[in-house]
Amino acid sequence: MRVGDAGVRHRPGPKPRFTEADLVDAALAVVDAGGFATLSLRAVARELGVTSMAMYTYVASREDLYRLVVDRLITTKLADFVWPTDWPEALHAFANSLSELIDEHPALIEAFAEGQMRTAIAMSVADEMLERLLAGGLPLRAAGTAYAAMHALVLGHAVLREAGKSAVASESRPALAAVEHGTGQGGLTPVDAYTTSEGRLVDVGLNEMLRLLIAGIECEAASD
Repeated sequence: MRVGDAGVRHRPGPKPRFTEADLVDAALAVVDAGGFATLSLRAVARELGVTSMAMYTYVASREDLYRLVVDRLITTKLADFVWPTDWPEALHAFANSLSELIDEHPALIEAFAEGQMRTAIAMSVADEMLERLLAGGLPLRAAGTAYAAMHALVLGHAVLREAGKSAVASESRPALAAVEHGTGQGGLTPVDAYTTSEGRLVDVGLNEMLRLLIAGIECEAASD
């Protein structure tokens, strides 16, 4: 029987036993439903259908729950991930996996913002990526900057995707105003010129951004 089944939540009599895996399933359900802000021992206990005291079998605090959820998401996503040897391919593949994970669990943006992605497993993944950057000849500073830039790009792109889902494409501004500005193609402002030719800025693909980022890192590394 699944953790979320009504039979588990409301069965009379002694509460059922649960495993750490059950606890993480319940914690993840809470996070996916309401974000990390709703994660608490009490909320997970309600999801499991147990008392809050029963939670202390496995965790001592909300921070422990946070860590277990983050580690579950990372290990599940990377279970079948094969690290490319070359750093540009590794950076590209890892960035796409991270982007997919955020798409599947948007609450992870909160985890990054709150600095909660520094679990032992998360750090081991960072080491894997940095090792490939260093093996590719990047100096330590450049490798760290490249890793940080990749995260910033993926997170920023995730925010743009969310904005794109709710935003309604705006109509072009009056042609007269564009001509008066005298900028861009054919009298259009740069934003209007881009939108007319390429579509919305919020729809720029992650892979296109990554290509520019990797090219910039390669250029910077070559100049050192």
